[in-house]
Amino acid sequence: MRVLFFNELETATISNLYPSKNYPVENLIHPFLEKRYQPYLETDDTITVEFSEDREINCLFIGHHTLEAYTARFYDSMDTLLLTVSSLAPEPMEYQSFAPLSTVRKIEIDVEFPLTGSTYIGGIGSGLGFDLPYFLSAYGLPVKDNSGYSESTGGHTLQIKRAILKEYEFTIPDQSLEVKDGFMAGYESAGKGKALYVAVFNQGVTIIRPLYCKFTERPDVEKSGRVYSIEITLREAK
Repeated sequence: MRVLFFNELETATISNLYPSKNYPVENLIHPFLEKRYQPYLETDDTITVEFSEDREINCLFIGHHTLEAYTARFYDSMDTLLLTVSSLAPEPMEYQSFAPLSTVRKIEIDVEFPLTGSTYIGGIGSGLGFDLPYFLSAYGLPVKDNSGYSESTGGHTLQIKRAILKEYEFTIPDQSLEVKDGFMAGYESAGKGKALYVAVFNQGVTIIRPLYCKFTERPDVEKSGRVYSIEITLREAK
């Protein structure tokens, strides 16, 4: 599991080639994933992310989008290309994992949209995700239904339909003191309710796709000998 407790784009300068006043590129870091960015005239675009200091980065998330393809390039302060990642068929929550880059000063993302239909991206996250070792424990797959309804004594029903949100409950056993302390420090920096990006399975497993979600409660930690068990609940964010 990889948790992006802090999205480095939140402290960056973000620009694009074809800005739109109604759907600015700054919407990419808005806490509402559905508050989207789209380029002027709905064309392909290049998004540029610039940092004032070196940043350490090991992942890239792109959520709530209509992308047909993209290419992301990572540069250092001398404009030396450090890494290129791309996809010709991005997932609905696109995720790229790679070895940490410790001197990132700029990210350029070329985005390509279909010739017809909507062109937008809801959010982009990148930074140093915290890794919890792969776990084999069982986990729950409940959902949160926020819909409401009223019912008369005769059975007449009026519904107020709301989105059904995915929710996941994980118990992650056998973690070291170092991992437990690092994870809890990350949680304390974000806190309950902050929307963030999580790859439940970092590589190779697609049972649960990467998420835009939040912690619904502070994680529970239980000590057993020299190891720790961490219980967390994540609920989908929009």
